[in-house]
Amino acid sequence: MESQKLSKPVRIISWILQIVVAFVLLQTIPFKFLGAAIPGGELSVKLFTVIGAEPWGRYVVGLMELIGGVFILWPRYIWFGAAVSFFVMLGAVLTHLFKIGIVVHDAAGNVVFGPDLFIQATVAMVFAAIVFVIRRKSSPFVGSRL
Repeated sequence: MESQKLSKPVRIISWILQIVVAFVLLQTIPFKFLGAAIPGGELSVKLFTVIGAEPWGRYVVGLMELIGGVFILWPRYIWFGAAVSFFVMLGAVLTHLFKIGIVVHDAAGNVVFGPDLFIQATVAMVFAAIVFVIRRKSSPFVGSRL
């Protein structure tokens, strides 16, 4: 794994994007793990019920979001956090596009979530991809090959 030297502006941009991705991923962790036990958590339960993955899908996604959100802020493993974050958010975006829609409804047709979740997932996915490209030389798997 080669040490990566980034210019100050690129480093600053990378850190801004990393913080945004981490915020998007980590803000929902309590809802993913605690579900309806906390105020607002019932919405996470409803979302994963609509997907057909309640409760275990919620736990697994929460764990992957926690891993991505922590590692994208850990200097030695930014590349790993960016990769995990990208794939978790890719899953979220694809689930919105092909399974639940951009606006999520429950079985009764009530709106569970507006388009804000889709927008956040898309932004986090794109930002994680940019961070990975910026930090790719730190990855032992990609390194200087790209």
